[in-house]
Amino acid sequence: MSDHDLAPEAQKTTFSGMMANSRVLALLCGMIILLLAALFGVPMPLIILTTVVMAIAFVFMGGSVSTAVLLSIGFGIFGLLWKLGAWLLGFL
Repeated sequence: MSDHDLAPEAQKTTFSGMMANSRVLALLCGMIILLLAALFGVPMPLIILTTVVMAIAFVFMGGSVSTAVLLSIGFGIFGLLWKLGAWLLGFL
């Protein structure tokens, strides 16, 4: 039985479905670790370079380019908001 014969709910339990979910989860976990690294003072150019390398690795593992780009943009926006919040809290 191929993956095409399965219902969408059953697709999630197949190997390809599990691999797709694990790639996205690995990318998200990596970005969370990078946010924690930023919190503890790792230089921003190193974090940006690591984010780009993680997005490229995600694509080479078979992930979607659009998913990698969207997650990288989301990571950047969240990081900027985090830094802005820390800066504003420094004035309070």
